[in-house]
Order: sequence, then structure tokens, then C-alpha cells
Amino acid sequence: MNMKQLQEDLEQKNLSAKFVHIKNSTTDQQRVYLNVNPNFDIYFIEFESKLFLHVWVKRPKDFYPTVSKSAEEEAKELGVRRKAKFTLLAKFKELGIEKLEEFSSESEVNLKPKTQKLKLDLDLE
Repeated sequence: MNMKQLQEDLEQKNLSAKFVHIKNSTTDQQRVYLNVNPNFDIYFIEFESKLFLHVWVKRPKDFYPTVSKSAEEEAKELGVRRKAKFTLLAKFKELGIEKLEEFSSESEVNLKPKTQKLKLDLDLE
């Protein structure tokens, strides 16, 4: 499924979806943004010919990180993102939107796309 087809499928299910092609000196990526919850930035990308859902906690417009987050705050945010993504994917499946990521439990949810390509360890000593 390509990104434009995904946008059409989401819109047919009465979801607010917007196709965007980002192209600049560092990025050439197609995304489908969803406007389903004001607390999250949610969008699909295509990674290694598969759809991947990104979920980010939305920050206030005047937010500026002056210090880094504590490990506890980071873990809490990752848990919120993981739960949101798991819930969204389950809702999409209920709506009949096919060919998306599937997870049997919240703890299995990937927040970053993982490659299936071979990685080589280099022992340079």
C-alpha cells in the first residue's frame, strides 16, 4: 500500500488524514499525518516497503527544553507513546485498515523502525 492509498483509506473511515511529501537537503520522505488526538503528533512513514506509525507526545508551542529529562520522565513518556501506538493500531484494525504493524502486547511495540537488513560488526582492534 502506498501513502496516497493509505490516506484515502483513512479518510474513507472518516479520519482526518493529510499526505505530505517532505523534501529538503537531508530528507526525502512521504508522510501521512493523522489529526485524531490533540495530545499527540501521529504520522505514518514507509520504511523498507512497510508502513510504520510514529507517535510523539505533543509539546506546548512555547516549550523549550532547558535540561534533559530524567530517566524516570523518559521512561514514562516512552510508556505513553507505546500505549498510544498500540491503541491506535488496534483501532485501525477494528476499522478494517489493513497491512499495518501488528503487536500482540503493548510491550512489543516498536517506537523506531528496525531494519531487516544485515548488520556487520567490525572488530577494529
